[in-house]
Amino acid sequence: DEDDDDDGKGMVSKEGYHGRGVQHRGKLPPSMVGQLLVNCHTLAEGACSKFEERAFRMVEKGYPRRTPPIAKQEMKAKSMLEGLKMKYYEIVLEGIGARIDELLVMSSESWKSGKLQGENNPWPAFNDLVFLLEGSFASLSFLPSGLREGAHLHAFNHISLSIRGYWRKDLRAFTVVGLANFGQSLKILEDFARTLSHIPGAVETLGDLRQITDLILKESNITDVIDRKYRESKYSRVQPDLLCDVLSKYQSLSIFTRTPAGLPKHSKRDVEAVIKALRGGSRID
Repeated sequence: DEDDDDDGKGMVSKEGYHGRGVQHRGKLPPSMVGQLLVNCHTLAEGACSKFEERAFRMVEKGYPRRTPPIAKQEMKAKSMLEGLKMKYYEIVLEGIGARIDELLVMSSESWKSGKLQGENNPWPAFNDLVFLLEGSFASLSFLPSGLREGAHLHAFNHISLSIRGYWRKDLRAFTVVGLANFGQSLKILEDFARTLSHIPGAVETLGDLRQITDLILKESNITDVIDRKYRESKYSRVQPDLLCDVLSKYQSLSIFTRTPAGLPKHSKRDVEAVIKALRGGSRID
């Protein structure tokens, strides 16, 4: 059948409407994906629901002596449209994540810095992230509210997951100054999240990053966090295994570099003691 041939220009193949998924994801512009999603939602919740209600009332009127059905019959088209809507939603989320990953290249930042940046001088990637999120969220304003809020939370969760993954696998070393610069950069993301007061949990998605950063930067005696009750009372979001992974990359400042006021001077011995107590036997290379 000539109609079944895919010349690469189509957005959705026939199979895509029958459970095999939306095809050619990378070829769909974000604005088009969003519009297709809204169209599916409108047809499913509007046209199909109204048709179901009309059919239900017609049966009631046409057969007054018959016991009315317990529930309205759902059109097959409605479930198909709902399925398509969620597939397009997945594409929206994947697109947001991909754009975040393009900007959030943590390896390009100076984690071993000996120079403290000013409060208004965050890492460039974080300024770019805020601009990206503002633009992305504005472009999603026409989505159904539940999906729109879910996309916002997905974006912040993706950022947190990406940074935690970098800490675990790719970060080679950091100093307290480098981490302090990260903390200042993280703050502009947190400030932006706070402007989204209508999105419950937006700031909390970044809580694990903030608490590990604060634990390392604000505990003058880091061995205090070995005590579980103390640690959990102040840093309830901190996962011990992630903390150990991060601390294993700790590097003291050069003997020629003065530790800036307000930052701790953790000894390698104390850091190793924390890792050993929380995980057992791990040492800093």
